[in-house]
Amino acid sequence: MNKLLCILSLAILSGCGSQSLDDVEMAKVEVVEDVLFYDGELNEESINLALDKVQGHQIKRVNIKSPGGEVTSSMIFANWIRSNGIDVEINEMCFSSCANYVFPAGVHKYISEKDFIGWHGSAHQKYEKLPDPEAEKSFQKYIAKAREMETKLYKYLGVNSKLPIMGQLNGYSCQRHDEWGWYYSVSDLKKLGVDNIVLTDGHWDPSRYHSKKLCQLILPAQV
Repeated sequence: MNKLLCILSLAILSGCGSQSLDDVEMAKVEVVEDVLFYDGELNEESINLALDKVQGHQIKRVNIKSPGGEVTSSMIFANWIRSNGIDVEINEMCFSSCANYVFPAGVHKYISEKDFIGWHGSAHQKYEKLPDPEAEKSFQKYIAKAREMETKLYKYLGVNSKLPIMGQLNGYSCQRHDEWGWYYSVSDLKKLGVDNIVLTDGHWDPSRYHSKKLCQLILPAQV
């Protein structure tokens, strides 16, 4: 199952081909007063640790730095964040499952000038059929669950379900070269239902820092 979860684990693309989930390090998790600090990959073990640590604390904000991770546990984390009325603050990086689920789950989303936030697919993206029949059967079971969870989560958050796959759709294709994925402007994120974004430095211009790794996806007036 590790290989299958790696396929669905939306961490940085280059890392999934050779990395087993058994090799994934636990995230650094700490609670300071009313803030949960999360630094590392999103996976079931680390998220369970985080949810254990917050017991007895009135958490108001999640400060996160993450390259992404396993999708279903990330969505469980996102549901916990929104259902408890918690804000999300990005700490340098929020990519893949972090950007797909954790970031939009925050009641308010705090971004600083140089924060790296990017998308490159989700449970609803197209996948090639696996050559092994048993592996393909297990994969289809997993992906069906993930897609159901994703649909429910975006409906709950009021977010356009195309948020994490828009750059792969005809007419919007953004990964034409060697980019890992794409980013949106604040105004385009609002078009997709990702609102209440707070710019802690008063502005955020990803093109200054992301142009070599992410391409900008520019949306029309009506999505």
